[in-house]
Amino acid sequence: MIKHSVFLVISILFACSFLFGCSGIMTIEDLKEELSKQVVSVSYDDDKLEKLTIDEVRKMHSKDDLFSLFYAASVPEEDELKGEYDAELLDTGGFSKIFKLYINKMFGPADTDWTGKAFGGVENGKEYGYNIFKSRKKGDIKREVRFETFTAKTTLEKIDCIESYHLKYETYNDGLNGGVRDEIRKINDQLYLGIGSASWGFGTANPGFFVLYGKPNEWKGVDEEK
Repeated sequence: MIKHSVFLVISILFACSFLFGCSGIMTIEDLKEELSKQVVSVSYDDDKLEKLTIDEVRKMHSKDDLFSLFYAASVPEEDELKGEYDAELLDTGGFSKIFKLYINKMFGPADTDWTGKAFGGVENGKEYGYNIFKSRKKGDIKREVRFETFTAKTTLEKIDCIESYHLKYETYNDGLNGGVRDEIRKINDQLYLGIGSASWGFGTANPGFFVLYGKPNEWKGVDEEK
């Protein structure tokens, strides 16, 4: 009951942040055009990408700038992402705070904060990973919410000429989490940029941004496998 109530509140906030985030009220047709308004506002060469740090990306609060960075980044090589990575959500204003509310209240176990993702599992011929959460009270680590991984053309309308590393949640989850989809591209060996979206939150027209950073730790496996 509590989760359903939280979902109702978050759904209303999602809609309000999207429909009233621009001047005037947006129509359904406007949703399809939202990403086409994004522009490549910053250019990056290989040297600039190689030197970019997590602290610099944390200071990027413009969705336009982050879309530009995502476009300039590259798709990770096959089997490149292995192990457990630290991760965090990026602050791009009102919607990102709502996205964070969902991630930390409904996405994982109760009373936890999302802190990372892991990659490298194989099951029934499919590659998969999981999310990492830290208990707010005890500080212990929980590994749950699996996703299938594969490389394919991006679902982002404005930059659909590129490929990205996809995290598909519906393979292992139903309900709200089943509607989540992530895409990841590589900035450099220590930094990856992700775009998260949910089918019930206007999809890729209303994304949230996150980063994976640092050197990975050893793969541990989801809690249910132990």
